Amino acid sequence: KACEMNMALQDPETRKRNMITDDDLRSIQAEALVVWTTKDPSGPVDEGKRIASLIPNARLAVIENCGHWPQYEDAATFNRIHLDFLLGRDNAASGETRITAGQE
Repeated sequence: KACEMNMALQDPETRKRNMITDDDLRSIQAEALVVWTTKDPSGPVDEGKRIASLIPNARLAVIENCGHWPQYEDAATFNRIHLDFLLGRDNAASGETRITAGQE
């Protein structure tokens, strides 16, 4: 079933209906964490930077040497980034943090 749902996004009309627009991103009022990776085949780090720049009060965390699935490729780093953010242990209020995968 999950594969079916992912494949549905290959249909242009379904994809368009489910895309988050720049205006949607600008309207986010909560603090946000944007996680990107340096080896993601779906888009370069600049796309993560663009998304984070549109969200007020957003942080960008870039995980070096990971691809599209950092939650599997480097679960420890991925989890630490999220827990630090959720628990307020994230030192910088905004901006970009680069983390090398596998380094704790």
